[in-house]
Amino acid sequence: MANGTRRNAMPAFEPAAVLLPETFRGRLQQWRGALLDQTNGHPARTMALALGAGYVLGGGLFSALTGRVVATGVRLGLRLAVVPFMSQSIAVLAEGLLPRDANEGAEDDAVSAAQDVSPKKSGSQNRSSSRT
Repeated sequence: MANGTRRNAMPAFEPAAVLLPETFRGRLQQWRGALLDQTNGHPARTMALALGAGYVLGGGLFSALTGRVVATGVRLGLRLAVVPFMSQSIAVLAEGLLPRDANEGAEDDAVSAAQDVSPKKSGSQNRSSSRT
């Protein structure tokens, strides 16, 4: 203690990399490389993940904004999922309510109506060809 040094002095600070076993250090280098590859390859996705993680860690998960966003997403999802299902169900129900004979008759009427609308060429063309 005469020199001003302590007897139980702590050793000099050594970097953590020196203290880590080789396998752990190798694993960290692999993770670092993979992270750099992902960041360079997909910067927008990296920013979106960082923003999402910051939002959740910052306490935004149980906020009013999150409640509104989730409610809007659920309403939109239900509309996209339920409307096609309901329209198919209504179509099947309507087919089941109509008698079989009425369905076939309606199809025949539609075909004959389409044929009545088509132009008739037989009468006018025969007269013009006979005059020449």
